[in-house]
Amino acid sequence: MRSTLLMFVVEATYGAAAPVAGERLCIVQAISDQRPQIRSIYADTANWRWQDQWGRLRTRGELTRVLKQHEIWLSTGGSLGVRANFAHATLRAAKLTGAQLRGAILDSANLDHAILDRADLTGTSLVGTKLDDAKLRYAHLEGADLSGASLIGDSMVGAFLNRAGLCEADLRDADLYGANLSYAVLTGARLWSADLRDAILVDTRLSGSSAAGQMSARCASPTPAELFHARLGGIENAFEPVDLGNIRSLASASGLPELRYDSDPGALVQLKKAFQEGGFRRQERDITYALLRAQTAELLTGSNPDSSNIVGRASMRLQGGLRILLLDYPAKYGRAVNRPLVLILLLWVGATLLYFVTSHLSGAGGLFLVYGKVSSPPMHVEASGRVPTLRRRLDLEGRVFAYCALFSLMTTFNYGFRELDFGKWIRNIFPVEFDLQAKGLTRTVAGLQALVSLYLFALWVLNYFGRPFDSLM
Repeated sequence: MRSTLLMFVVEATYGAAAPVAGERLCIVQAISDQRPQIRSIYADTANWRWQDQWGRLRTRGELTRVLKQHEIWLSTGGSLGVRANFAHATLRAAKLTGAQLRGAILDSANLDHAILDRADLTGTSLVGTKLDDAKLRYAHLEGADLSGASLIGDSMVGAFLNRAGLCEADLRDADLYGANLSYAVLTGARLWSADLRDAILVDTRLSGSSAAGQMSARCASPTPAELFHARLGGIENAFEPVDLGNIRSLASASGLPELRYDSDPGALVQLKKAFQEGGFRRQERDITYALLRAQTAELLTGSNPDSSNIVGRASMRLQGGLRILLLDYPAKYGRAVNRPLVLILLLWVGATLLYFVTSHLSGAGGLFLVYGKVSSPPMHVEASGRVPTLRRRLDLEGRVFAYCALFSLMTTFNYGFRELDFGKWIRNIFPVEFDLQAKGLTRTVAGLQALVSLYLFALWVLNYFGRPFDSLM
């Protein structure tokens, strides 16, 4: 319908000199292309404009020419071409994927929503630049000065920020997953809710001032970085900063148990001590778990310095296996405080069922009920034999199961010291003096249950009231 109308307009305009069919199609297409289009937020349309530092509107082609001159300036060492200067320019939604901007000047520029994926911004000055909601995935920002820059909500996955200056930068909600922040300066930076999983923080400065002359004057501020509700940890992270940021903000961060180190655990040890002094008991346990888990991994992989020979490696692996079995699984090296109690409960239920099964088997020993003095003839607690009615069978099974559950409970707490005897207290609850004794396989199982329960209970007491795992570090 629209094409027919346009053909009519063409014929009415040209009259008798109207073009032939092929020419008509070209004119109609040209007129159709002028209709309004839904423009993308990014600069992939011919109508996109940007403003230079003097406020003059520029075209996409002019931006391309500026970038080309900058590349010539780089390749000739400054002999030819012109260094790109976008200071105070407005380049909102610019599409600069893979752009060569090394050494360019972008101070106080507006690059909100810009796409700079894999762009080379090495050594670039971006002081006070606005980069909100920009995309800098795998961009090279080594040695760049981003002091005071606004990077709210940026996607900086895998960005190379080695030795970059991010003093007082606003990185709230920024995605820094897998970013390399080695030797970067983050003094005074706001990393609220930022994603720092798998980020490399080796020799990164989170507080204190940097060396004079390296970055802008903002880096002279001793204000620590803030990581409120930031996401840390990950599979391949490396947490080895020179100093720590705001401790209270780190206490609110997630992923603390997943923190790792490459070679120097000093930062994690320092963080654990800071949490202990600040009264952050849960966070202190998280860092203890992170440290001991890393040490256990070294023992299992044989990367420990003490495992230089075959015997040493076997000994290290044995230690690592025992740590996992006796300390990691039951209590997560102190992080899972109440897990030993849960395991005691599960052990009690499992042993009860096992005792109940053995009461139906002949030759498996079983339980014996002793009334009054020990010299009294014991009564075998069993559910075997024929019972005339279903009701009596259910009643018998219920009484046997109750005796098995009671014996399992007494075995669980069959430890004490002098008058502090939990098993005896349980027996004294009942009005009749009695005792339950085990023989055969049932006695062996009961002995193992008592030992494991005693270990788990002692582990819970030590972990709840003290710090038993500090001696392992």
